[in-house]
Amino acid sequence: MVKLYSDFYEKQYKVACCSCITYIWCIFFLAAIFGPFLLAYSAGGFWIKEQTYFEHANVRFGGDIIIGVLDEDGRSGVHSTILEIN
Repeated sequence: MVKLYSDFYEKQYKVACCSCITYIWCIFFLAAIFGPFLLAYSAGGFWIKEQTYFEHANVRFGGDIIIGVLDEDGRSGVHSTILEIN
């Protein structure tokens, strides 16, 4: 029992330390302290200074090619495996 208040006439008010509300208060208190740390840890780490992400394109060669050429004289030429372009 914890003494909450004592009056001049020696009136004492006492409450049990191990009540249901005490346990609920402790759970919320611990969640408030450790909750942000758990969220930061599950999000990928604390204080990330630099992160690099590389994305690789899914490229499939279909057999068609277009080549554009510009020579030193300024003439251009185009060659392709597609018959409509040639």
